[in-house]
Order: sequence, then C-alpha cells, then structure tokens
Amino acid sequence: MRNIIMEDPLGRAPSLVGVIFSGAGFTAWGPNAIGGSAIVASSADLSGWGGDDTLGQFDGMKITAMAWAPAGIVALGSDKAGLVHAWRSVNGTTWKAGPAKTGIDGVVHTVVSSGGGTYHAAGTARGGCDVAIWSSYDGLVWQPSEALTGARAPCSTGGTSDGPQVTLLRDGGAGLVAYGTVPGRGSVFWTSVDRVHWTFHPQPSLGGHVSALAATRGGYVAVGTIGTGGAAVWLSPDGVAWTRVPDQAVFRDATMTDVRTLDDGSLLAVGGDSDNGFVAWTSIDGLAWLREPAPLNPAGVALGRPDLPVQWVLASDGHASTNPSELLIAVGGGSGAMVSPSTTPGLRAGTLTVTLSGRVELPTGTVAGTCADADDGTGSTAIQTILANLAAPNPADVYLVVTPDGMITDFRINSDGLSVGVGQGTPIDPSTFAIAPGSTPQNGSAAFRGLVDTFSPAGAKLLSGSLAWTCAW
Repeated sequence: MRNIIMEDPLGRAPSLVGVIFSGAGFTAWGPNAIGGSAIVASSADLSGWGGDDTLGQFDGMKITAMAWAPAGIVALGSDKAGLVHAWRSVNGTTWKAGPAKTGIDGVVHTVVSSGGGTYHAAGTARGGCDVAIWSSYDGLVWQPSEALTGARAPCSTGGTSDGPQVTLLRDGGAGLVAYGTVPGRGSVFWTSVDRVHWTFHPQPSLGGHVSALAATRGGYVAVGTIGTGGAAVWLSPDGVAWTRVPDQAVFRDATMTDVRTLDDGSLLAVGGDSDNGFVAWTSIDGLAWLREPAPLNPAGVALGRPDLPVQWVLASDGHASTNPSELLIAVGGGSGAMVSPSTTPGLRAGTLTVTLSGRVELPTGTVAGTCADADDGTGSTAIQTILANLAAPNPADVYLVVTPDGMITDFRINSDGLSVGVGQGTPIDPSTFAIAPGSTPQNGSAAFRGLVDTFSPAGAKLLSGSLAWTCAW
C-alpha cells in the first residue's frame, strides 16, 4: 500500500473518518480539523480530490454516514442541535439538500443501501432509550421501520452513551443484518429477511466487540476485538448464529476496524497495532488469515490525528470483474489515506525477505507484497513488492517469478541508482542462485552471488545476498 495525503479543495485541514465508492468514484468525508463544518470531497481514481460546497450546505454540520444506490450518493449528518439532515449527489461533488424535516427522529450511526435500491439508516431513537431503523427510496425523505424488539433498557434519556444503539448495518444474501449494544445484554444482532420486519438475536457468548460487518459469498463476516485486546473475526451463514474464528497469532496486539469482501470473494480487513501502525489482513475463506508482516507505516508516524481515535475504514471500487484491477483505500481520522496496489482476481498476499551485500547494503527485513499469476503463460507465480528501506536514493521495486516446481526464472531490483536483473523466462543459472530444496511458489528461499548492478562502474563490487518468499493462497 502507499500513503497519500488528501488536500481539501477549500484549503482546510481535513480529518477523514469515512469513505465509500459509487459509480462516479470515491467520496470521502470527515469533521474539519479547523472550525466546525464537515468536509466532503470526491475522486474518480484517487489521483486528485474535488468538491463544491459554494452554498455552504455543510457549514456547522457533522456527516455521520454515506451510502450509494442508483438514486445517487446519500449523506446523513446532524447540526449542533442534533437535527438530522440529508443530502444527495450524483457525482459526490455537487449536492442537493433534502427537506428541513427528513423524518429521522433520533441519532443516526450508519446507513446502507439494499439490493432493491432502498436506503436504510440505523441508530438510536429520540430519547436515547431505544433503537430505530429508518428507510427511504430517495435518501431525502425517511420513514421509520418496524420497531426493533429487545433493545429497550433502563438508561439516561437524551441519547447518552449508556443507552442502546445500532452501530452497524449490512445487506447480504440473507437480508439486512444490524449490530448494536444494549445495556444489560451486551452485543446483539437483528435480522430482516424482507428488510421490513425484524427479529432480535442476543449474543451472550460473542466474547468481544464488533467494529465492522460485511456480506460474503457464504453469509456474513464481523471483525473487531476480544476482551484480551486482540483482533477477532466472527462468521455467520445468516446473521443469526455467529461463530468466532479460532484465535491466531496474526490477531494478537492489533485491532480490526473494518472488513470488505473483494470481487474475487476473498476478504480484506484493516486496523491498527498497539503502536498506531496501519495493519492489513487477507483471507480466502474467513478462517485462516494472513497479516502484513510489519505495520504499513513502519516509521511510527500516525496517519490519523493524535486527538482522534484511529478507526480505519475501507472502501473498494469492486472493478475486478469488469476491469483489470480493483482499487482499495483506507482512511483513519486524519488527512492521510492508505491506497492499495491494484489487485486482480486471484491476487494473493505475499511477503518477501531480501538481503543485499556489496555496493548496496540492505539489512535483512521482511516486507509486504503481492502474488499473482505471471503473464508468461507458464503457470508461474509473480511476487512483487517495494523495499522502502533500501539504502538507495529511492525505494526499489522487487520482482520475482517462481515456476510451479520452485525454480526462479526472473529476479529484478530496480531503483534510481540501482538496477539488477537476471533471467528471461528460463531457470536461472544454479551457480548464481542456490534455491533451497522443496521451494514452491507458496514458500521458498534462495541464496545468490555475483549479481551485477548495471549502474555500477566497471570493476565495482558484485552483489550477493539471499531472499525468501511466502504467498498466501
């Protein structure tokens, strides 16, 4: 992933707390770091951001959530008095405000769209002692859904944090699934097959707190934390019965805050570690997870604002089925955003360890990368990553191709001031590369010597070192 900095079109300092994708591109929003107005900006391809709030519609507003459906992008927010407002946009740039009375009488925490194009919002009802869900066909005028049972509990009125609330809402093959908390009951779910009538499902044995939900090809996935402070994953075929995935080493000392199902059916989760480093996980089936080997901002620089909790959220353009790539972005409370390399169907997470000695010294270190089918038609696996800590003028691209039987046919390192490349689709000379027995495209290692840096002057010291790779299938 790469780090980008969003510059607000109006010149303000943004602190992004949400991002979605619509047919027109990505739309991000957040509270303004200076003043009290929301920031909303859009980008077709993440190369630049634009926005138009010449009417000042977001002055004094706090955007709560957004969702996209054929009717357009819908944003819900509130003013300082707590009154809910609604806006709609075709492109994420120009917005139309809804009527003064939206029909939402309460506090909204989340909004989604269903397969039929209806918008659904959820949160806490007026008074703060009950939960509520509202529905809309156009995103501007809303009607309350059927009352949700099982949520009312003794609490302080006025919408305080000790009252019940619905914080997550997702639509999937089994219908709408809502997640919330109720005093005295803890974590609870509601489900609606017809997206109108709701059934209450307490979860006394959930054993943790859910931060995000996503629909999968086989049901639903939830991510969050457990009581010991580590990340956790739960799976459900219907949103009713939930099973926690067994604890894994990759979950420890980290928190998952959002999850998405990619176009190829695999899962991507994001979150942070105990040092505020951005972390990503991938999984093919939701049961076994691979974690990036190191925080993706290893310098320890927080990408979020220090005065706001870092809650990374994720969006995907979902284009892998129609375009060659699927683009992903995560934002976490500041002006920084993490953007993934373009992914392709069947892409797998990978790690690569490289050590160089000679004219360029590189201490042993493992870095995140990607694994995909090589484009040479041989069935080989291409492993690619960026060595940001290379002792060269700029980060270096590393490219490795491994055949199904574990032979290396291509190895390249390219950077300004450094260029090494061997192999042209045929197995590399064994006198140069000593491949460890049993190496496969999934796992392997090799030692090398005598590689020539093509930028070196005649007689420069040759490069030697080692490498190891892992691909998660």
